[in-house]
Amino acid sequence: MINAVVLAGCIVSGSTVEQSISFNSVRVNSFSVSNECVVLPNCDIGRNCHLTKVVLDTNCHVPEGTIIGEAAELDSQRFHRNEKGIVLVTAAMIENL
Repeated sequence: MINAVVLAGCIVSGSTVEQSISFNSVRVNSFSVSNECVVLPNCDIGRNCHLTKVVLDTNCHVPEGTIIGEAAELDSQRFHRNEKGIVLVTAAMIENL
């Protein structure tokens, strides 16, 4: 973890969390990267995921191998992406993948 805030009940297991905030009961699984993200409570980020400039809503379960925040066009099709490249992801959006 580099310049990160991780609250109670979080598990960061063999992954990298940089310049991010992870709220209560967040799990970041092995080989994943969270960079400049805000992860709200009760989220599970699967193995081998890469999240960059993502706001992950409560109760999101990001499937293994998911990449968000690195391909603007793809992000705009699947999630809400603003002009500064910040991607909002909700549980309903994840279910539609």
